Amino acid sequence: AFYLPKNIEMINGKPIEEFISVTIPSYVTSIDEKCFIKCPSLKNLNLSESLKEIESKWLENCKNIESIHIEGAITFIPPNVISVYIDGAVVDEIDVVNGALLEPQLIDYMICLLYTDKGKTLPFDYSTHIYDNMNIYALPLVEHIGFMVRTEEYSGLRSLYDFNINAAKGNALYNIKEMGSIASLERDIRGTTQMTIDDNHIFANPVVKNNKIIGKLSKYPTGNIGQFAHTATGYEKNGDLSAKSATVPLYFRCYVVIENIITGETYELYSSVSSAALKEQSQKTLDAGTQVLSEDEKAFLKNSAHCTYDRTAIYTEEELMSYIKKIYADKDHVLYGQQVSSPRVDYFADYLAKFRDETGNYPAVIGLDQVSINEGKFTAEEKEIFFDDVLEYVRRGGIITLSIHLTNPRDASQGYRGELGFENAWEEILTEGTALNLSLHTYLEQARNTLQHLEDRGIPVLFRPLHEMNISSFWWCVNQTENGKTRVLDSQYIIRLWKYYYKFFEETCDLDNLIWVYGPNYTNNTSTTSGTQHVMYAYPGDEYVEMVGCDWYTKTSDYAEIDGAGKSLSSLVDTGYPVAITEFGPSGDLLPVDDGEHPYKAMMQLQIIKDIAYKLDYSIVYMLNWTSKWSIYEMGDSNEFMADPMIYDTNETYYGLIGNKIG
Repeated sequence: AFYLPKNIEMINGKPIEEFISVTIPSYVTSIDEKCFIKCPSLKNLNLSESLKEIESKWLENCKNIESIHIEGAITFIPPNVISVYIDGAVVDEIDVVNGALLEPQLIDYMICLLYTDKGKTLPFDYSTHIYDNMNIYALPLVEHIGFMVRTEEYSGLRSLYDFNINAAKGNALYNIKEMGSIASLERDIRGTTQMTIDDNHIFANPVVKNNKIIGKLSKYPTGNIGQFAHTATGYEKNGDLSAKSATVPLYFRCYVVIENIITGETYELYSSVSSAALKEQSQKTLDAGTQVLSEDEKAFLKNSAHCTYDRTAIYTEEELMSYIKKIYADKDHVLYGQQVSSPRVDYFADYLAKFRDETGNYPAVIGLDQVSINEGKFTAEEKEIFFDDVLEYVRRGGIITLSIHLTNPRDASQGYRGELGFENAWEEILTEGTALNLSLHTYLEQARNTLQHLEDRGIPVLFRPLHEMNISSFWWCVNQTENGKTRVLDSQYIIRLWKYYYKFFEETCDLDNLIWVYGPNYTNNTSTTSGTQHVMYAYPGDEYVEMVGCDWYTKTSDYAEIDGAGKSLSSLVDTGYPVAITEFGPSGDLLPVDDGEHPYKAMMQLQIIKDIAYKLDYSIVYMLNWTSKWSIYEMGDSNEFMADPMIYDTNETYYGLIGNKIG
């Protein structure tokens, strides 16, 4: 629920009465009727689809309200508008929501120009807040009517639109500044469909500009009706039809930008977003029988319609391991990975949407961490939402890796930092029933809960416990301090803890979705008595590992750094298991100062990847960047980086893990 208590006067240092725009997030399902009583300056209110039903009395104190946007709603009618007519027919009451400002989206697939007289000579002024008791008359301007087959350049379907040629010339108050359609690949893993002409992930198709037709029409106008088409499905360059191209939906809508001739104010008007997959619409097009099709076109539609596909399909642990080995054998390609923190339930989905906007698709690998999703951070309901989002990412070919920054069992105030101590403390934590052991199990249960959520959804996990154990950053590391003395702990204790984890998760918890990844920190330190130890120092043995890698925060951006005096990469290669750079990012002088420009660019990272392959002659399965200033999203050049043929994203992993078995 959303409400503002009486004693709240400020939010983030700003008086509530000065708020101009308010957005109510999607997880809010009810609003207190007095919620906005202290918001006289409110102009813009954005609500989720779950809050369609609002009442005008809630906004009685908001005299300056200009727009109310409700995601997914059909239309918005002020309470003092009596009826709305479209070409002589009254819009059914089921199509209207009383109590908010009038907008021209009267039905989901159509955009209209509004008038206050039956003859449609007196334009409705969208800027007015005075309605009186009136009838509103709507002149349809553009609407989505179906699909047509496209065989030029690629084979697929195009969304088809009719538009009123005379209405496209504007009226006495408004010019038609621009009209057309926009299309987009999937916006995000939740299927969020809001998209505008200002978004960088859309394909725009303007047909009218400044009251004149400037775009290509799909057929010669019939009377006053023109018709145009825009890509809706397919994107096949006349090649083999793949499962993904046939089944992944694209989104589209028509739009109109009107400009007030007197004031110059512009308004963007949109139809609702529609979605179509080639498989579904091909069958509908064949069934409709309204188009004259060649035999080749019919064959293409039949092949598309008969493409076997299960939208719920994901890969198994065995299939993931097989794919990893295949990528490891291919030096010319690397999966790109990105760590995603989860400070709130929507962050995962929001981050992937932003990443896709910036780069065109999702990372092939996503890193999660237990510290972000510990018990107490998410409610039970929020956990379900979060892990369902993860599942949707996996269904799109994404791969999950999980590290576990467990809280220090000896001193919870240290978080996952601090030390455990020397041999006595380690013997205690490894002995069942002791105080330290019971404390450890509190946090192991949190990790079990996370892994169980993933297993319940059938999601295989590249599981990376005790990461960077050969340094001194965490309580589980080999460099330990006690009573002011620091020394390197015997590796047997780290190895025993690894085996303890292995037995707990594999046997006690009976989890069978884990691929165990050994992930120390790279090093060029050769001392065995201090500092970061060799990458193989705490290796638990082949029977407890299925994949290896190392974390590498480069100081020089020189590929030789990863296999210098410490021989980190070559030592991992010698295990015979697939190798990854399990964490990566710039460090030291390669990081930005304050809010300055990032000195390290994604294309510098790409050069490292290529140098490892072609100068060191080593293959890596994936390279995963840490969050924030260590990610390519923050560095710049991310779009160019992801577009390089060497870098695989979910386009490739989908086909390798899912598409190749359902085509």
